[in-house]
Amino acid sequence: MILLLLATALAGPPGHVDLAPVTDFPILVGASGAWESPSRFRLEATAGIFPDPYVSAVNTGLTTFDVYSDTTAELIDVVLQNALVLHGQVGFIPWENSGLSVSLGYQYIGFAGDTTDVLLFADAAIPSDVLEAAEQATGDLEVDLQSHMISGEIGYQWLIKERLVIRSSVGFAYTIHANTAVSATRDPNTPAEEEALELVNDAAADYLNFVFEEWVHLPTVGISAGYRFF
Repeated sequence: MILLLLATALAGPPGHVDLAPVTDFPILVGASGAWESPSRFRLEATAGIFPDPYVSAVNTGLTTFDVYSDTTAELIDVVLQNALVLHGQVGFIPWENSGLSVSLGYQYIGFAGDTTDVLLFADAAIPSDVLEAAEQATGDLEVDLQSHMISGEIGYQWLIKERLVIRSSVGFAYTIHANTAVSATRDPNTPAEEEALELVNDAAADYLNFVFEEWVHLPTVGISAGYRFF
């Protein structure tokens, strides 16, 4: 995505191209590329990871306000392990020679998930006998998450000695769709195990989709310091 921005800038009308390490707390740490056109439109692409301390911050905030339980927080911690975050946005600078910008965008969280204990889905409204049968059949489930979010932000940047660009922002990231796949870590041995695992897999996936679509709507604070190439 960053290379695409550079190619667009080189092939199109003159403008500014910035590259920078960036963090958007509490969602990502990564790198961004931005292009500002002479007409004050702004394109930005960011790629990064969802680091464990940020996952912990999200869980702490949502459990403190009793949005979900500590058990679900453990589950979220597993689900977001090693998550890749891709973020693209389109913005506009309202006033010439001003550092202020407003942006709207799309954010993807994917390639995330790990194995987790079946019993962490205790909040998923699965009958206890079915959950116990699945736990006996396989102690762990494989979880794969993809989350789609819309984002918006207000940012301000300072240009120092025509090359150093420092930028800060406040915004939001709102989950509009989550797609979770849950599967057993081993094949069932009996029809009863197969039925229990199928029920648990479906209920677990539905529960995680519900958690992200209902509750994972986050305020963000961003900061970056980068280099302006031209």
